[in-house]
Amino acid sequence: MVEILDIGSGSGILGLLVARDNPKLSLNQSEIQEEFQFLSQINSKCNKIEAKMYKGSFLLVRCLIKSLIFVFQIRLFITVM
Repeated sequence: MVEILDIGSGSGILGLLVARDNPKLSLNQSEIQEEFQFLSQINSKCNKIEAKMYKGSFLLVRCLIKSLIFVFQIRLFITVM
């Protein structure tokens, strides 16, 4: 399984859209601000998309994830066949 890390996920919309369109992916999100962590988790549950939230910056979570594809907040979209 390929894992995605959405760094600075905010509300989580970009990572959730990629995960929704590619169900074989595993979504991981990282966010520093607690308000956005909470909002992202709510959006994940409301849309029935499983996502792991790591609280903190990328520097704190990069060792936790084995294979990464980055979803940048500059609207870079990844298409997985």
